[in-house]
Amino acid sequence: MLIDEVFPAVVGARDSLRSRLAEEARVALTDQEFEELVSAIPVTLLTACCFFDKLTRLWRYEFGRPFCLSGTNELVWGTQMWVPVRTLFLVLSCVRQRLSDKERRRYLDRLANPEKHQDVLAEMAPLLRVKPSIPASFEVSGVGQANKTLDWVIGPHGNRLILLEVKRRASDLIRSMEHLGGARVALEPDHDPAILFRSVEEKFEAADPNDQLQGVWVMTDIRQESSELAQAFGALDVAKVHFAVLGDFRPDVYLLVRRESDRQFLLNLFQANEGARFTFERGTAPGEP
Repeated sequence: MLIDEVFPAVVGARDSLRSRLAEEARVALTDQEFEELVSAIPVTLLTACCFFDKLTRLWRYEFGRPFCLSGTNELVWGTQMWVPVRTLFLVLSCVRQRLSDKERRRYLDRLANPEKHQDVLAEMAPLLRVKPSIPASFEVSGVGQANKTLDWVIGPHGNRLILLEVKRRASDLIRSMEHLGGARVALEPDHDPAILFRSVEEKFEAADPNDQLQGVWVMTDIRQESSELAQAFGALDVAKVHFAVLGDFRPDVYLLVRRESDRQFLLNLFQANEGARFTFERGTAPGEP
């Protein structure tokens, strides 16, 4: 495993991914349901190696690629290569529950691509929180601008549809690392939060949020300056983008809304609470979420 070359001291034990998924499924699935779940996982992913991370006390699997800084041969290693097994199990459970057989096969094939693994995982993050009783459709065409495909159409719920695009943004982290140069020390991220919302507006037609609430779920690896983030969100077309969520696989999110009346509706929909993990104010030492 690459972890043995990069950070061997963190490895406390080793196991197979199948074995660790079986442990996660022990109280959630029957033996038959588990076999159905793992039988659909492409071999390239199912054979990934696992290790017990002594620092976080989590079982992780190694699958992915390090970031490469442009103009250099320097690689940036990070947790994008060592995902908690629990996260993968939750995503697979969501896929099993929400997607058709055809959609599931297509999704799992994409998930087994190390280059895209994190992006594809992120597509399920919002739906992990939505109650199973609330309908949701994946990769829906014909509802967005120029028949573009949207990641999720949720509902009807509360007498309206929720159209959601999901974005994982690694470019802001990479640009920040490139900005650091050789120093590798920074008090604050230095990037443009508008990067988070690139290509979002073009997915939506103008809509009345009382009938159709439209927004984006963004997974990013560094904190955003709160006022600059609000400005970037404010620059989007108010008729097309009604909300934005910064979130990952943990229960807290950062929520931007056009109308305060939509805030609690969205928090309830995603069964989330608001946290300060995703933002900072200029002049403070932000760290990473």
